[in-house]
Amino acid sequence: MAEIEEEKATLTFRNASMAKHFASYWAYKTLMGNDQSEVKSDGTREVTVYHVTPERKILIEDYIKQIKRREPSSLFL
Repeated sequence: MAEIEEEKATLTFRNASMAKHFASYWAYKTLMGNDQSEVKSDGTREVTVYHVTPERKILIEDYIKQIKRREPSSLFL
């Protein structure tokens, strides 16, 4: 699930691999950086992205839709 606050969004992934994949996708599509949390005891990792415009919000939503289509069980919390 993504929490959007003003110009940033924080996404929680079930594993570090998916978090890294999204972080790379975000950097490639927006040329912007991100912050990643440490891997938590339950294996999840958060990725926070900044300067989320309406267009970039659509990128996030499209990414989530693509992952959910490929992974019906969902890799997001």
